Amino acid sequence: MNKIVLLTGILLGLISCQNGDKISLGLNLEEGEKYNFNSAVEMVLIQEMMGQEMDIKMDMNSNLNFESLGVVDNQNLLLASYDFISYGTESPQMQMFFSSEETDSDDPMDMLFKEITKHNFKFQINQQGRVSKVEGVDELWSSVINDNQVISDVEKSQVESQLKEIYGGESFAQTIETSFAIYPEKKVKVGDSWTIETNLQNNYPAFIETTYTLKKIDADYAYLEAIGEIFTKEGDNLMETGGMTFEFDLEGENTSTYKINRDTGWIAEATINQNTKGKMMFSEAPEGMEDQAIKMNLSFVIEIDN
Repeated sequence: MNKIVLLTGILLGLISCQNGDKISLGLNLEEGEKYNFNSAVEMVLIQEMMGQEMDIKMDMNSNLNFESLGVVDNQNLLLASYDFISYGTESPQMQMFFSSEETDSDDPMDMLFKEITKHNFKFQINQQGRVSKVEGVDELWSSVINDNQVISDVEKSQVESQLKEIYGGESFAQTIETSFAIYPEKKVKVGDSWTIETNLQNNYPAFIETTYTLKKIDADYAYLEAIGEIFTKEGDNLMETGGMTFEFDLEGENTSTYKINRDTGWIAEATINQNTKGKMMFSEAPEGMEDQAIKMNLSFVIEIDN
């Protein structure tokens, strides 16, 4: 019995020491190694204007493969390619679904998604998960759209604009930062917290100020929990959509959990929940609609694994 008590005490002591040690968290990727980033995004948007309510649901799924090309100017240089990509939306007016796995489809969007999986592009990301440069993805979309023989020349510019808005270089950078800009700038121990601000411009013109806490560690992984505040900033709250410019006034919260590889800093698993409400108004309203506002209630659930 005394041996069992002694062994238990030793094990508890080792765990206590391990959790009390400060560790570094950040992206430390090895040149030539490959990393996977699989994401599933579910969005529900409820809009209300002039007493009329409209619900929109959207699903975006992708499997991205990254290969480390080494470090350039203190940035991780990665070669990226889509292994799979799909997009679905549902509203009272329409229902659409496009996928790179629809190999026999003659739908032009399915064809574009399938074609995009045959190509790659590059981007740079630092140890704290900030993206500094994305190279080639906008040109890639332009190329596959222009080469498509099904889409008419009149439609190509519209399709290109829409796809770049969702999957272009700027949107890609912000999507990656939303997931990876989570690391502290200095070593931390279990119980420590740090705060990071992230730009959400690819979804709507808002920001998240998130406080991350290191909850526990084991031999292979670090586990984080986070809670954040979503808000808009005056003067930086405009977005153009459908040829019109809107001003947003939003607030909300963000909660998330992360399981991170201690050696590489790569995300093994994560769940991110965002809930936002507020309104959008015409920046320059059409005549007769100066006082009209569109109420918004928006929720995101993002699941990540590798």
